[in-house]
Amino acid sequence: DDALRWLDRRDPDRPFALLVHHKAPHRSWEPSREHFTLFDDIDPEMPKPWAEHWERMRKAGSRTLEGVKQTKDGRRFPAEVSTTFVEYEGEEFMFVFARDISGRKEIERRVRLTEYSVEHAQGHIFWVDSQGKITFATQSTCEQMGYTPETIKGVSVYDIDPHAPKPWVDHWERMKQQKAVTFESSTQRTNDGRRIPTEVNVNYVEFEGQEFHFVFARD
Repeated sequence: DDALRWLDRRDPDRPFALLVHHKAPHRSWEPSREHFTLFDDIDPEMPKPWAEHWERMRKAGSRTLEGVKQTKDGRRFPAEVSTTFVEYEGEEFMFVFARDISGRKEIERRVRLTEYSVEHAQGHIFWVDSQGKITFATQSTCEQMGYTPETIKGVSVYDIDPHAPKPWVDHWERMKQQKAVTFESSTQRTNDGRRIPTEVNVNYVEFEGQEFHFVFARD
């Protein structure tokens, strides 16, 4: 509401940037007065030419992009910027909302690092469902076992390990109780029939409403 009242009083011939500070209801502090002039000597990077950007935004209505912002002291941080084209009392404006996404980017980086580490780990790593079918295997596992990521999906655990516990339904129920087990002497069979002696660690996992066996086997 204060922002709209300010728009009524502004000089229509002067360009402006409107920054609205949101104070969370559980906080009692107010920003220091110096913050109101912190960016007076900074020229924000604008799309060029601006007229073409304005027309694109008028047609699009809104858009959200990720980019990098810079503070007055030179610190750069990733930001998600949402822009909405609005008309108010016969005038046109762009309402821009930007938020720091450093935390989200760090989580995404850790996820990528974890995936990379798992994909390139030595040993055989795969997921098995309640029917004894492989639902996922790492790239290195597929290469060592003679499959592709597509062809290994749906392969029976008995095609990989002929000596896996039988019947599978009983083994599955036991794993629900035990949660983890290690088979110190096992043999895995590759797609071309080769046999590899392995030690197999199996963990029962529930994830997003689904149940799996997380299997890690090493020569």
